[in-house]
Amino acid sequence: MKIFPIFIPFLGCPLRCIYCQQGFITNQKDISEREIKIDNLIEQLDTFCRKYKKEDIEIAFYGGSFTLLDFQIQAKLLKGIEKYSKYTSGIRVSTRPDGINMNVLRFCQSHNIKTIELGIQSFSDQVLAANKRIYGSERAIESCNMIKRNKIKLGIQLMPGLFKSNRQTLAETVSKTIAIKPDYVRIYPTIVLRDTELASYYEEGIYQPLKLEQAIDICADMKIEFDKHNIKVIKTGLHSDLSLTEEAVVAGPYHPSFGELVVIEVYYRSVKDKLKLYEIEQEKSPENNPFTLVISDKAVSLFWGHNRQLLHKIKAIWGTSTLPVIVDKELSLKEFRLTKQHPANTW
Repeated sequence: MKIFPIFIPFLGCPLRCIYCQQGFITNQKDISEREIKIDNLIEQLDTFCRKYKKEDIEIAFYGGSFTLLDFQIQAKLLKGIEKYSKYTSGIRVSTRPDGINMNVLRFCQSHNIKTIELGIQSFSDQVLAANKRIYGSERAIESCNMIKRNKIKLGIQLMPGLFKSNRQTLAETVSKTIAIKPDYVRIYPTIVLRDTELASYYEEGIYQPLKLEQAIDICADMKIEFDKHNIKVIKTGLHSDLSLTEEAVVAGPYHPSFGELVVIEVYYRSVKDKLKLYEIEQEKSPENNPFTLVISDKAVSLFWGHNRQLLHKIKAIWGTSTLPVIVDKELSLKEFRLTKQHPANTW
């Protein structure tokens, strides 16, 4: 899937949530409805569609609450990209749960909108209220189910580490997400951004953000749980060039490669669990029963990137100073296995 993003920061939003600073997140200044000009993007969109014409393409509106805009404004935006519909499988929009009703969904169906991403953030009423999300868990669930019933793809955005959140509210959120069974999930651990109410809470000592290691562990837990229930996690962490904006991040678990760090943690846990199972089955330790780790060629960069963090951690559980490896191009990124074959490499 190739996505052409069109950012409309804050447009349609009834108020600003305590953590939100979409100007930094989208790298664009706030705009008014009068300033929306699709014409400026047409040349880029034309090039994009031609470049990826053999792939599945969606045009996506991000950064605001699309369905809370006046229908005339929505129609104007969609009209501007109408001639590119022949290149795409549909249009994707982001909005809030309180921006969904049957009139909205009928409009979406009649304008080639195939996917709706809901910024749920949490399914805890306590957390939603503390972060100025003006809807409750019940409304969020109702909106999700309404989208699904009307045969529109559903994406859910979640934010661990929000103000007033804890392990219990997060477990509640994960459980309710699994029950809904969205088509995919995005996970954005909460970052304290400049010029937000949350930044004031942090400076006053009212709010303490997750540390990087905590956020990686939590997101890995969430990803593993969603994977078990065949719910795809398409992104973890904010985009990698957020740090390029001037002093945007005040505090919190921001890392330009956050998503890859989560993948590394999940991969490490999988190998660790497999190794334990292998030892139980063999009733022997690795030293007395040597074997080789077979990995995908797509996973090699995980082992060698980030100061070889994954390599060192797996060598530690292997109990040796070197790791016997075979690289198999037929395996997918997540796949690996243990074998008695002689290693092709020792790392």
